[in-house]
Amino acid sequence: MGRMLEALKQGHSQRSIPAAPAIIPDAPVRSEEPVTVPAEELVEEEFPFIEVGGGPGKKMDGSAAVMATPVPHSKHPRSRVDDEESRMEDGGSGKVAPPSSIFNPRSSTLGPLVPTLSQPRPMTVAFEPWPTQVKPRPATEIISYHQPEHPVSKQYDSLLQTVAEGARVLLFAGAKGAGTTTVLLNLAFSGCMRFGKRLVVVESNLCRPALAERLGIPPSPGWKELLAGSVALEKALQTAAHPQLFALTGNATSDDIPCEALRWVVGWLRDRFDLVLIDGPNLEDGQKLAALSGVCDGLYLVLPQNTGAETTSIQGVARLGMRLRGLIHTQFENM
Repeated sequence: MGRMLEALKQGHSQRSIPAAPAIIPDAPVRSEEPVTVPAEELVEEEFPFIEVGGGPGKKMDGSAAVMATPVPHSKHPRSRVDDEESRMEDGGSGKVAPPSSIFNPRSSTLGPLVPTLSQPRPMTVAFEPWPTQVKPRPATEIISYHQPEHPVSKQYDSLLQTVAEGARVLLFAGAKGAGTTTVLLNLAFSGCMRFGKRLVVVESNLCRPALAERLGIPPSPGWKELLAGSVALEKALQTAAHPQLFALTGNATSDDIPCEALRWVVGWLRDRFDLVLIDGPNLEDGQKLAALSGVCDGLYLVLPQNTGAETTSIQGVARLGMRLRGLIHTQFENM
């Protein structure tokens, strides 16, 4: 077959190419007079072919255009591993998947367009500090704090100027339900918010403590930790809703404050604050009240209006030898 093609090739080159009719687009053509182009004006066109010989030599021959075309070579020739991967892609049926349906990353010839997956961006983090304590908020009845311009707040302003004249440490006690703690805290906020004084309020009724709850602060650290020696006095004082007001609170316990510890604490506070207000026990606890009055500049009794308890309370204070500086009446209905 090879010799036949070679003979045809040689014979074709020796014969002249017959004139082939060609249609000129821009000129009118009549069917009875066809226009022909001379053979010498035509470019000899070669038909592409390729010939592979058999035998040991295995020669390959072809037309110039075919032989001049470079054959693409894979950088990584297909191996048995590639065939195995193709079989796996075909579900193990043994049939090799066609090149258009698989993607071999080790081959320079790619199949269908595959999107390039970029590396995921690392997740960033940021820290936002959060306050560990909620801002203290006194009870609503502490009108001097919530409404400083209220008429009742003005009454406490005037009362503070009266009771604090010539004194640094004041003890407040009263009958049960008279509102002793409410009066004391209103006076304290009036002193720090209206007069700019640096004050501290002290819980001394450890059986029925009320200061921490009314101020909206935790009951510890306070007297319990201070008496146990676990905290120093500076650490036992808590800020109470105003930077000029501090509090020494107590836990619900039946333990009494030792007289020596009470004297030392009151003396330390007297030297560091403009005014010390002590929330004392009820009038029924006469012995405890007498121990406190010995370290204070004066005692004020808080009594409800028109209850008839003034005379009895005053006589009880006189028997205990306490210095009474005045009475504070509460629960006025007509305002």
